[in-house]
Amino acid sequence: MAPIRQLRPLRPMSKEYPEAELTAQDSAWYNLVKYDSVIVSMNDGSSAALYQRDPAHYRDLLKRTVEIHRRFSREWPRLAEEYRAALGDITSPEAWDKTFEPWK
Repeated sequence: MAPIRQLRPLRPMSKEYPEAELTAQDSAWYNLVKYDSVIVSMNDGSSAALYQRDPAHYRDLLKRTVEIHRRFSREWPRLAEEYRAALGDITSPEAWDKTFEPWK
């Protein structure tokens, strides 16, 4: 449900008043997605950061992700064929020598 929640509008008061305060150890993504805005204290307790959900930015990233996956889906057969054709060169001892040359 978390991805769907990201598409919903922000709660009206969340921009002015953070909805929660979490410690750094409790700030995993599955806890942060529950809030529109939350303050997370740093591990050493010296400062804190304000995290605010941005539905417009989420939509943009989601759109770009879908476009990238469509492109991979379209281009995968060609890329797989190129890889198969070059497999002998990629895995040759000479290729490995060239890869590890800086550390010899």
